Amino acid sequence: MANDADLLKGSSWSLAIGTATRHVGTASPDFYGLYSGDDLGSPGRGVVAAIATADGSWEAAQIAVNGFAEGYFGAGEALSPARAAARSLSSINSWLHSQSVASRTGRGLHSSFSAILFAGRRIAVLHIGDCRIYSCRHGEISPLTPDRFRSEGRRLLGSDEALQIERIETDVQEGDRFILLSAGAADCFDAAANLSVLGVAGDPKTVAQQIKAFMAEVFPNHTASVMVVDLVDLPRLAYDDVSARFADLPIRKPPQDGDLLDGFRIGRTINRGRYTLLKRARDEANSAEVVLKFPLPSMLTDQVFRAGFLREAWVGTTIRSECVARYLDIPGDRQTCLYLAMPFYKGDTLEWRLLHPPRVSLAEGCGVALKLCSAVTELAKHGVVHRDIKPENVMLLSDGNVILLDLGLAYLVGIDDPEEDRLGGTTRYMAPEVFSGTAPNARTEVFSLGVTIYRMFTRGRFPFGQGERVPLKRLRPDLPVWLGLCLKAAISTNPADRFADAASFAAALHNGLVRGDMRPGGIRLQINPLWLWQAAAVMFALSTLYLWLMR
Repeated sequence: MANDADLLKGSSWSLAIGTATRHVGTASPDFYGLYSGDDLGSPGRGVVAAIATADGSWEAAQIAVNGFAEGYFGAGEALSPARAAARSLSSINSWLHSQSVASRTGRGLHSSFSAILFAGRRIAVLHIGDCRIYSCRHGEISPLTPDRFRSEGRRLLGSDEALQIERIETDVQEGDRFILLSAGAADCFDAAANLSVLGVAGDPKTVAQQIKAFMAEVFPNHTASVMVVDLVDLPRLAYDDVSARFADLPIRKPPQDGDLLDGFRIGRTINRGRYTLLKRARDEANSAEVVLKFPLPSMLTDQVFRAGFLREAWVGTTIRSECVARYLDIPGDRQTCLYLAMPFYKGDTLEWRLLHPPRVSLAEGCGVALKLCSAVTELAKHGVVHRDIKPENVMLLSDGNVILLDLGLAYLVGIDDPEEDRLGGTTRYMAPEVFSGTAPNARTEVFSLGVTIYRMFTRGRFPFGQGERVPLKRLRPDLPVWLGLCLKAAISTNPADRFADAASFAAALHNGLVRGDMRPGGIRLQINPLWLWQAAAVMFALSTLYLWLMR
């Protein structure tokens, strides 16, 4: 149990927690808990947040919460989460009811009970009795359980041999907040409007304490408990899940400026290609600026690009990195046709930057190069080879960050068949061995990185002229020798002479920046690469500010 945990990461969910309880008397009728399937040997079951209030003997609430968790996570793997939950509650209800009937003291083992099951990528809410659960999204509060007063003859766990429990399922988004109230706390909040008046902004612990203080003021004689659960991160979608979901979405004619599509107000066209159309839009649910990527009808006739659209959707919605373009996970009940959505990134492409004065300095260029290496390394951790790294696919943001874009040609290790894979990428950035059938890998990525970084420092010149390599020092004699050696190794035509991966490339750049020598050696200090990247980012930000002032 993790009642007081600030952050729980389990079963691929990440939840931030805040709790508070106000006791009146000796024994509290409330009990709450947060349980992870990882801790209980059943990671496929997800995470459970549950709260209960006893009506009679105080032990009933603890039995309800602990017993439900044990039964739910202990059920056979063949049972779905819904069936496992139903079976667990049925067993608890039967035991509580039998003990109540046999009790000689006349104290019934009855309890209100409400729980959220975080399983898969959705939640299920289970409810019986007088506890309450509310959701909060973009400041709007909605009840997930019946918002009603107590009534005579109400159903509780253990009060009747036949179990009657309410259950709903719903999609969730990162940033959603859930507020679980015990029965005593629910008396203070007979409508969601009361929470709205109080306000639920702030971290979970602060909000839980604010609600507790409000309860003490309004109902000083009530024992009440509250759990505030923030959804920090959802489990990642499997590639097959994305494929199945997108396969059912039709390709329609792209909307016009001013149209409203699935809650997005369509704006101007950013770019129109052979297969896709990029449109600015505003998400009217939260007033966020986004970019929508629509497939054009020509994509229907090209299976490679249609498959690439799915790859881009999967990578963009599952990989969380500051240096890789992030796509929005649109709920299935909202999206009516095939398109991708991403935040609107403010900045310019690296292609634009390298063609405009002043030329890229060592500080600015190394800042960009290190962040690109970080992005490629992060992709590699998930078995993704970008294979279309080039200045046009690199965004230099106004805040100094660097974003790697366009994952439509990504190669997925373990999913794509290398024997059936077709060439992907832009010819002048592709490693020579790729043309002879070598599968995309870490060394081919290094080659593309090398060509991109070389062009960045040389105002767009490619490293290969009329059949010969053009050393960096010929075009940029002001740059240090070690940088030229780094790029020479990165774009070697022999894969064995290249850096093994982007992390090794980044290490060589670090060595050059620190001691003027790309090779490992000397006193081996334990240096956190993040410090170096941050230093390079500061230099890059200053250069960016100078460029902005000069434009």
